Amino acid sequence: MKIREIKLSSIPNTKELFRQVYDRFQWENEETEQFFTSERNPFNQLHCLILCTDWCPDVIWNVPVLFRILEYSRIPSEVLIMEDHMETMDLFLTDGGRAQPIAVFLHASTGEVFGTWGARPAYIQNVMDEFKRNYPDK
Repeated sequence: MKIREIKLSSIPNTKELFRQVYDRFQWENEETEQFFTSERNPFNQLHCLILCTDWCPDVIWNVPVLFRILEYSRIPSEVLIMEDHMETMDLFLTDGGRAQPIAVFLHASTGEVFGTWGARPAYIQNVMDEFKRNYPDK
C-alpha cells in the first residue's frame, strides 16, 4: 500500500489511517463477537477475495474492519488490486459501475460465489446517487 494524501476526504496519510482503523477495531457487542469467533461459525468453507485500490476513501475506512472480521472468523482472504484485475472487477459491478471495495465470498473448494459485500451501505449510496444526478460528469 502506498502512502497517499486524499485532500477532498481530509485523509493526510492513507496508509497510516488504514492501520489506525485496523488497530482500533472493536466488536459492537459480545453476541456479534461470539458469532464471528466461535469454533461453530458457519464460515469454515469460505474464501474471500477483496477487490480494491489504495486511493479510495471507502477502502481506507472499510477494508481494515473487513480484515479484522475475516481474521477473527478464520476466513482466508486475498486482495486483488482493481486496476490489475479489471476482468474480475467487471464481474461484480455495482449499479453498472466499478465501485469498491467489493468482497467476494467463495466456496473454498469449488470457487462458487457464495455472496458479495460492498461497496457502500444503501443510505450512503443514495446520497452519492443523488449527487451524481444533480452534478453529472463534465
